Amino acid sequence: TDFIAGVVGWLDMLAADFGERLDHYRDRPKWVGLRPMLQSHEPSLIADRRFRDALRLVARRDVPFDILTFPRHLPAMIEALRATPDVHGIIDHISKPDMTGPLDAQWCAAMEALAGMPNIHCKISGLPTEAGADWTADRIRPFVEFVARAFGPQRLVFGSDWPVCRLAASYGQVVELAKDTLGRIYGPEDMRAIMETNGKAFYRLSGAAA
Repeated sequence: TDFIAGVVGWLDMLAADFGERLDHYRDRPKWVGLRPMLQSHEPSLIADRRFRDALRLVARRDVPFDILTFPRHLPAMIEALRATPDVHGIIDHISKPDMTGPLDAQWCAAMEALAGMPNIHCKISGLPTEAGADWTADRIRPFVEFVARAFGPQRLVFGSDWPVCRLAASYGQVVELAKDTLGRIYGPEDMRAIMETNGKAFYRLSGAAA
C-alpha cells in the first residue's frame, strides 16, 4: 500500500528459528523493525538466555528495536542493553509510567539510565491511555518534560498510538497534546524533528513522503 511507509512487526524472540525468521522479514522492503510484546511477560523473560541471544542477533543485524515495557521491566531491560550496547532501540510510550500521580523516582532513574545509552531513543506516545480517563495536559506534562530533558530533541519521536489512543483521546487530541507540551520546550526546527524526521531516520525511511 503506497500510503504505508513501513511496518514494525512482531516475532517470537524465544523461538528456535528466530534468526531465520528475522532474516526473512528483513528482506521485505516495508518491514522496518521489530517490536516484541515485552509488556505482556514477566521481567524475568528479559534475562532468559534465548532472549539475550536473540537481542544480540537483532543488534548484529542492526534491526530497529521497539522496547514495549512497563516500568517494572526497565531494570532487566537496562541490564540487557548494557550487555548488548549496539541495539538500535526506542522506548515505546515512555515505558507506560502511572501518570495518575506524581513522577515516580524509580521510573525517573531508569529513564535517565536509558537516556545515557546513545543508541536508545524515546517515543512520545500512548500518553492519555496511561493518564486515566480524566487525563489532562497538566497531568501528563511533567512526564514529557522529564524525558525531553533526559533524551534531548534528536532522540525523541512522536507516535500517535492510533487507533489504541481512541480508548482515551482522539488522534487530533493526541497530536495537539504533543505539540503543545513539547512546543513549550522546543522551537520549530526541533519540533519538526520530533514530529517527523527523527522517526523517519530511526526506522531508515529516508525515501518516505513527509
